[in-house]
Amino acid sequence: MKIRVGSLLDLSTIDWSGHRTFMLFCGGCNFRCPFCMNASLIPADSGGEVDLKFIEERVLANIDFLEAIGATGGEPGLEPNPIIALY
Repeated sequence: MKIRVGSLLDLSTIDWSGHRTFMLFCGGCNFRCPFCMNASLIPADSGGEVDLKFIEERVLANIDFLEAIGATGGEPGLEPNPIIALY
């Protein structure tokens, strides 16, 4: 299974305050919020398709440092099946 990804952060300490988090930034968004800090991820064709196995391998490589996995966007809800499979 694949998911459209704009970016990955193996370790973030700012995206979920107080938690060491692996962050997945999904590509594509249908909201168009005027205050969006990830506006480059709004186009449906932003980012690229990545196999979930690749993401799983990245998480497992850093599992000793992580407390959480986060998904943001773009809009992760546009691809519910891959998001559910990841979690």
